Amino acid sequence: MISLDDLLASCRDLGASTYGPVFGRSFGAIAYDSRTLRPGDLFVAMRTERADGHDFVAAACERGAAAVLVERPIDIGGRGGTCIVVRDTRAALVAWAGFVLTRQAPDVIAVGGGVGKTSTQAAIVHLLSGGELADTTIFQNGNLNDLFGLPVALGGLELSHQTAVLELASDRVGEMEELIGIARPRTAVITNLAPVHRDSLGGVGGLMAELRALVSAVPADGLVILNGDDAHLRSLTADCGAPVLLYGHGAPIDLQATQVEASTEGISVTLTYRGAQRQIESRLLGLHSAYALLAAAAVGLSRGFDLDEIASRLRGLAPLPGRLRPLPGIEGSLLLDDSQSASPRSLAAALETLDLFPAQRIVVLGDVPDLNMHLNQGDEALAAQIAVSADLLLTLGERAEELGNAAGSWGLARERHMTLDSPDDVATALRQRLRPGDTVLVKGGEAARMERVVERLMQHPADASKLLVRQSQGWKQRVFVPMERPTWIELDLDAVAGNVERICRLAGPSTDLMVVLKADAYGHGAVPIARTALLHGAKMAAVACLSEAADLRRAGIRAPVLLLGYTPAWQARDIVRLGLSATVFSLDLAEHLSRAAIAAGAPAVPVHIKVDTGMSRLGLRTDQVAELVACLKRLPGIQVEGIFTHLATADESAENAFAATQIDRFRDVVRTLNDAGHEFRYVHAANSAALVNGLAPECNLVRVGILTYGLDPSPRTPCPDGFRPVLAFKTRVAQVKSLAAGSCVSYGCTFVTNRSSTIAVIPVGYGDGFRRAPSGWGEVLVRGRRAPVVGTVCMDMSMIDVTDVPGVREGDEVVLIGSQGEERITVDDVARRLGTINYEVVTQILPRVPRTIP
Repeated sequence: MISLDDLLASCRDLGASTYGPVFGRSFGAIAYDSRTLRPGDLFVAMRTERADGHDFVAAACERGAAAVLVERPIDIGGRGGTCIVVRDTRAALVAWAGFVLTRQAPDVIAVGGGVGKTSTQAAIVHLLSGGELADTTIFQNGNLNDLFGLPVALGGLELSHQTAVLELASDRVGEMEELIGIARPRTAVITNLAPVHRDSLGGVGGLMAELRALVSAVPADGLVILNGDDAHLRSLTADCGAPVLLYGHGAPIDLQATQVEASTEGISVTLTYRGAQRQIESRLLGLHSAYALLAAAAVGLSRGFDLDEIASRLRGLAPLPGRLRPLPGIEGSLLLDDSQSASPRSLAAALETLDLFPAQRIVVLGDVPDLNMHLNQGDEALAAQIAVSADLLLTLGERAEELGNAAGSWGLARERHMTLDSPDDVATALRQRLRPGDTVLVKGGEAARMERVVERLMQHPADASKLLVRQSQGWKQRVFVPMERPTWIELDLDAVAGNVERICRLAGPSTDLMVVLKADAYGHGAVPIARTALLHGAKMAAVACLSEAADLRRAGIRAPVLLLGYTPAWQARDIVRLGLSATVFSLDLAEHLSRAAIAAGAPAVPVHIKVDTGMSRLGLRTDQVAELVACLKRLPGIQVEGIFTHLATADESAENAFAATQIDRFRDVVRTLNDAGHEFRYVHAANSAALVNGLAPECNLVRVGILTYGLDPSPRTPCPDGFRPVLAFKTRVAQVKSLAAGSCVSYGCTFVTNRSSTIAVIPVGYGDGFRRAPSGWGEVLVRGRRAPVVGTVCMDMSMIDVTDVPGVREGDEVVLIGSQGEERITVDDVARRLGTINYEVVTQILPRVPRTIP
């Protein structure tokens, strides 16, 4: 409970005052996200790198905020809320937190270190409460552990709390000292020296400095409890003015684990203290969990418990959500949910635990934030451990993929490593492979959001809100955007999956799907699109040229890939090396492919014969096909796999005469060849439009591009119901400025304000594919409203007029393609303004715009 009087008293030096009427003097809890606020809470408007909480005050009031803590007066009297104004809301939270902790004076136990802090905190709370979850005498902050999170957590501190077990974490130099100023612990527990923020703290040395500040702050009548197995931590004893109790496995140690046994049911630890021994059993998994038990036991000893009482109290200790917690999985599997966070050290411990389980062991790994992109010696050791522990590895994210690739050099077979791009794709892949008794370890860093994978693999996904981490509405709506640029593409791979499944249904069970990935999958990003499409029903992929195919092979995509375009003869050896299929319309290329395959001792090269039935583009005339087929059949190293044509007018209508003529010509060619004894595995003519319009039904393969991406093949041939666009194009406001009437905007002064105007600069331009001429994008979305693009679009910047959009500020999201609020700008909307087709809009978004998968 938060008291208004306490807030005003603690923040007096920050100019704290109320603005407008006071409707209440106490508030339920602190909320900084309007989406998760509960009626009666205090909403704190925080300014961060990505947003300004003041922009969400109205939303917080609509959800029932009893009060708001802000840095400028805001009239919320009409909403029945109390407005509290301070100079700095972040500093106000810190001041208030220190004030209430000092006044209520609980016995504070601080838990610090590298990994394992939250599990250690939970073990201490479990011991002190005797396993009573509803113990009202003990307060804990969970992992709200930094200078922002701790004050928020302390909103739940009550007068009844006699003990506060506080996890403290620093991700910048000097933060621990500020946290100590709030917490003022009498007991400090240090877990280990595994740095989890290599860059921000400067590695081990930076973390040591922060932990030194913590142990130095413990008063002489307090206690410092250290992991004595770490020589670096033992050196902290010189900085302690309080007594020190060392715990660990080695000697000399005050509280020693002389025997630790781990099984699939939990761990058993034999404790030795001052000559006495007791065995402790818990449901925690993994040998590393013994340290949490030891730390908790050390706290128990300091509170006067004997070893028997400690053993009794810790017996029921179970894993926390997201921390190696066993859950029933689909297909009779067992999930090890370790999705809370990840570091190299915690990943190693999780893999060690996985080794305890029989049957097939599967690792689903998201990006680990402290892994280097270029793996060092320690990371290579992880790769070797994965190769031993994982019967099957599925990776999500660039760093996880690299670690998986490194595991290949340590013996992980190529077919045992799958790289995927979305939680749904992971679930789809595993449904095809899981057997009863399999164990699936799911782990990754916070940004990887691996709890989404766990939810899709749970036997009872309806229990996710109770059993998994990060289940609040705020977390579910959070999107981690690329850090390299404030302009990005978001790809909805669930839409790709759904579109591909619909295409397969349209094509029918006897017709295979070839997904067309030309031009980097029509600007979407060929690799993630290919993986998802192939997982959800596509059998083959098609690209325009060798370099596009090579990109797919480098990404580990081993499905058949057809080169649709012109292939010069000198690329024959690379086609053989990469195992590609080639389009052939001349004997010359076929002969080069034949020689290359024979020289390499490779399997025959699959070729597809291109027939020009009237489009007058690449391909043989209908009267030339039979002769070429006869020659190809005699060539060694060549497999005549397919024959196809391309329809020039399939997107006009289902009844257009020219398409029917082309199909008739193609049908005659195929029939003549069949009569001559030439059979083809694949006969294909239908592109996206032809599939929608029901053309070429006798073919057994369809080549689908634009429909995969949820875009209309043409205005006359829209997507069928149920197809969804895959791509959203976004940026952020870089600057907002007020201009007088008559002000010039951008190059050439092509736009001059005719009134006092507010202009926002956005960091996107024609260098990104945001077109400049002959006509422009027209408008974008900001704050759910349409704003016109004004002035000449620059290479890297554009300007929008936000005069009629209230409250626009730096950092606001701007949607160029996609939805925001009730408004939407589609690719087809943009194409109409540009005077072109949707294909060109998306393929012109340049590679420097990062593609991300929310």
